[in-house]
Amino acid sequence: MVGVGLYIRLGILETPIFSRLLAENRIERAPVFEVIKRQPKSIILVALAKMGEMAPAYVYGAFVLTYGTTVLGSSRDLLLSALLASAAEDPRCSGVPAGPLAQLPARPESC
Repeated sequence: MVGVGLYIRLGILETPIFSRLLAENRIERAPVFEVIKRQPKSIILVALAKMGEMAPAYVYGAFVLTYGTTVLGSSRDLLLSALLASAAEDPRCSGVPAGPLAQLPARPESC
């Protein structure tokens, strides 16, 4: 898989804008710090928005682990595996948007 990715990457030319920046030597050594310095308000807003989106998932996970181990008597390993599997499930097939796959297009034919 790495070989395929490397083959594809080496076959793609840089964009004209990036090539111009390279020629002008305007590439930042630490672009993350430059973004934090220039766009702190945007970073904070995105972090707050993401926190509001992810909070229910954390509460749900904590509830499943606590309820499953104390009331149902299930093993913690089983519940952690189930939570991991549910987080990795393609939401297009289940109809429930979750995780980074929620941004993918509508239900595929393979579901």
